[in-house]
Amino acid sequence: MNKSNYVYSFMLKIQTILNDPNFQDAIVYRADIHAIVILDKKKLEKEVFPVYFTRLKFEDFVNHLIDFGFNEIIDENGYIAFEHPIFNPKDNESIPKIKKQKKTKPKTKVKVRISDNRTSLIPSRRNNSFNHPNVIDKSSFDVLEAKIDKLAAINDHLIEKMKYFENTISPMIVANYQDSILSSSSNVIANLPELNRTSQSNYLIPFNLANYSNYQTPFNLFGSNDHEMIEGNQENEENERNQGNERNQGNERNEENERNEENERNQGNERNEENEAIKKN
Repeated sequence: MNKSNYVYSFMLKIQTILNDPNFQDAIVYRADIHAIVILDKKKLEKEVFPVYFTRLKFEDFVNHLIDFGFNEIIDENGYIAFEHPIFNPKDNESIPKIKKQKKTKPKTKVKVRISDNRTSLIPSRRNNSFNHPNVIDKSSFDVLEAKIDKLAAINDHLIEKMKYFENTISPMIVANYQDSILSSSSNVIANLPELNRTSQSNYLIPFNLANYSNYQTPFNLFGSNDHEMIEGNQENEENERNQGNERNQGNERNEENERNEENERNQGNERNEENEAIKKN
């Protein structure tokens, strides 16, 4: 038997099975989707196939249909189906038009099959994988789907929380931190005159916070009031320096006058001693 005769013989048997009312609860043809629908796989293997085929397994049956141009689909009720645009068991002329398709390099694809009581992952039609080890119950599939939905809802909730933190909480933290920095800097600026003077002299420590008033920081450490405070402290320091210089100059003048007076006294004493010496002679 050549290939064309084998295809014709196989499809005639499928036509006979589909037109037999005794097997309507195991396999049927739906004209609205142009597909053969599998309703009961176990009954198909144990009761139907032995009547028409010798040692035909369900996986071989599926491979034959796909080789003959049928496409594997899932109908709206979750049953496995095989559609073909030409085949119709009520039309005898459609049977000779079914041809074996040319073999192409199999592609690894993952399909999800959902039936009334099971969900299976089927990588390829060529590896006899209908009873794939990655088969899970539909109830387990529903539980996993519910968990995924719950995780998605949690993710959306976290995104909303992050937006709330960025728009509300974060500015409040920045404002509080800025107030704390301003308070600390004000205390430092208020104590600058004491920090800049030494107990031994009017020598100024070479550090002036005013020089850093324009320093760019992540927060505005020096506002307009702070600049006025710094300028006032600078004027006070300048006045203190001037007063210190005036005191120093006054002290120097007093010391100079004292030295002059002492010199004059010494010169007067020397003249008196000379006069006395002259008188004695």
